[in-house]
Amino acid sequence: MLLSLAVVLARAGDHDRAQRLAEGLGDRQVDMSVLNDLTQALVEAGEIDRAERLAELLDRDSHSYALRRLAEALIRAGDFDRAGQIADAVRDRSGRAQVLARFAVAVARSGDQDRARRVADQAETLAGPSATWMAGRQRWSCWRRRSRVSATEWAPNG
Repeated sequence: MLLSLAVVLARAGDHDRAQRLAEGLGDRQVDMSVLNDLTQALVEAGEIDRAERLAELLDRDSHSYALRRLAEALIRAGDFDRAGQIADAVRDRSGRAQVLARFAVAVARSGDQDRARRVADQAETLAGPSATWMAGRQRWSCWRRRSRVSATEWAPNG
C-alpha cells in the first residue's frame, strides 16, 4: 500500500517523498512489481540517481530489467560513459546484449565508430553463436544506414 503511494508520488513529481517512503519500508515484504513501477517512474522523470538507488532493492530479475531501462535512458540522454557502466552491470546476458546493441547504434550516430564497433562486438558475443549471422547482417545494415559507413568498410562478417 505505501509503496503504491510512492509510485503515485513519483508520477506526480514528488520524487523526494516517493524515495523517502520507498526507502523507509526497510526489510518489510514489498511487492517487487510495485517497486519496479516506482523505479520506472523515476527513470521516466529523469531521476536516474534515485532510480539507480531504488533498483538495488529489487530482486534479481527486476533489478536487471531496471538497469536496462536506466542504461537506455542514459543512452537517450547521450551519457555514454555512465550508460556503459550500467549496461555492464546488467546480469542477464540477453538483456545486456540488447542494451549494448542499442548503445552501439547511439555511439555510432555520435561519430565514435571505433567504440561503436567494440560495443557491437560485445553485444554479438553475448547474443551467442545462433545470433551471429543475423547480428552481422543487421549490424552491417544498421551501420550503413545510420552511421554512413560504407559497405566495404563494414561487411557482415568483417
